[in-house]
Amino acid sequence: MKRHRALVGLSHDHHEILLLARLLKSAHDSAARCHSAKRFLPGLRAHFSVEERALAFVLGAGHTKLNEQVQDTIRCHRELETAIARLPCASVAHDDLRTVGTELVEYVRGQERELFQQMQRMLSADVFASIAECVDLERDIAACRFTAP
Repeated sequence: MKRHRALVGLSHDHHEILLLARLLKSAHDSAARCHSAKRFLPGLRAHFSVEERALAFVLGAGHTKLNEQVQDTIRCHRELETAIARLPCASVAHDDLRTVGTELVEYVRGQERELFQQMQRMLSADVFASIAECVDLERDIAACRFTAP
């Protein structure tokens, strides 16, 4: 399904998140990968913040299933932030980085393959107009950009 214009910016951010996930799941130096995740955390938080403000319009649209998915997304945001913030870069285990990388992939897949597609099937043009305005005004295109070490 072609992505609605209102969601394209968030999908671009998801691509950047997948780049970090790929690095975390790789076999390179664990400490360097951990530091990359820590450097990316502010951008990830910026993405989560904009996404949550945009998804607030979904909560007001009266769709129970979408409301549950949005609440799950917000919980996932907090869990991912916490998981990355707690990584001990000086002694981080490869398996811990791989786990966080896998969780990031699952987050993006859930957004792209489930939530966004459900939104496109269920939400009105007015709700999407509000989401688009929010994303356009609040998303900093440079905030959620991954740069490899």
